[in-house]
Amino acid sequence: MTVKRGPKNPEPQEWLSSELSQNYVADYKPFNFVDGEGVRCSLYVSGCLFACPGCYNRIAQNFKYGKATQPSSRIRLWLI
Repeated sequence: MTVKRGPKNPEPQEWLSSELSQNYVADYKPFNFVDGEGVRCSLYVSGCLFACPGCYNRIAQNFKYGKATQPSSRIRLWLI
């Protein structure tokens, strides 16, 4: 019998960004047409503990994937 594995499901307050965040950004797209209708900007942050089966972006589950940033530099990205 094969058991389907689902994503991890944390209890409230079990995963806290203040403890997990490493301040890495996986990618930034100032003009994105892929993630929904219309034009938007997308900021992709690194790190995910859900480990969903079939995840399309497994490499970004690593909290130190991408570029190290400081919160103030992320705000500047949003204002571009």
